[in-house]
Amino acid sequence: MTTPSFAQRFQQLADERSPFCLGLDPSRDVLARWKLPDTVQGLSDFCERLADAAGETLAVVKPQSAFFERHGPQGLAVLQRVLQRFRAAGTLTLLDVKRGDIGSTMDAYAEALFGKGSAYDVDAATFTAYLGLGALAKTVELARSHGACAFIVVRSSNPEGVPLQNAVGSDGLTVAQAVADGLRKLNDKAGPGVLPAGAVMGATLPPADRDVVERLGGALLLTPASARRARASVTCPSSSPAASGR
Repeated sequence: MTTPSFAQRFQQLADERSPFCLGLDPSRDVLARWKLPDTVQGLSDFCERLADAAGETLAVVKPQSAFFERHGPQGLAVLQRVLQRFRAAGTLTLLDVKRGDIGSTMDAYAEALFGKGSAYDVDAATFTAYLGLGALAKTVELARSHGACAFIVVRSSNPEGVPLQNAVGSDGLTVAQAVADGLRKLNDKAGPGVLPAGAVMGATLPPADRDVVERLGGALLLTPASARRARASVTCPSSSPAASGR
């Protein structure tokens, strides 16, 4: 029996619930605003409160791994539990880790994220392609085989990313355009409607970046909001992304 793709499962949940993606970003400042201690217990209490409030209303939840990793192994145990809690509610899990490497190291990252028996067994995760989009080809294929999605940063709206992402290569394309073209090819290879490669696109980008979106074809877009707001949206290029970006 073929495992439904992330795109197919997301579309069903977006119709039944909404395309809203809840970001879990339990930074020191956020915990303080919630009057919680900056401890593993405070981290756990924050996640449990949000999971209680969300119930079965969300399509996607997106924990930021860094805010769990800073608490060490116990923080990662909290991350595993909150992923399991949302998964039990029928919510798709998207782990924001932005991994990027080559060879067996990249394979190990992917194996920790995707598939039954993996450390996190998430439905999607974020990646960077600075070491070459080809270095992520096996990761995208592993995601496809488990009905998951690899969201690759194509164009972020943070000012530090502009010089690199808009740099022009010998082919006349910007880095962002080249990554978008390569991402589309990965999806075309997987077959119609599967879409194992998604794109992270800042939601406050200028109109000139519309060309980058069009190059992605039908890829799902993850449009993160400001780091100060626990919200984002997953959508398709044919729709209007519904969150301010970072």
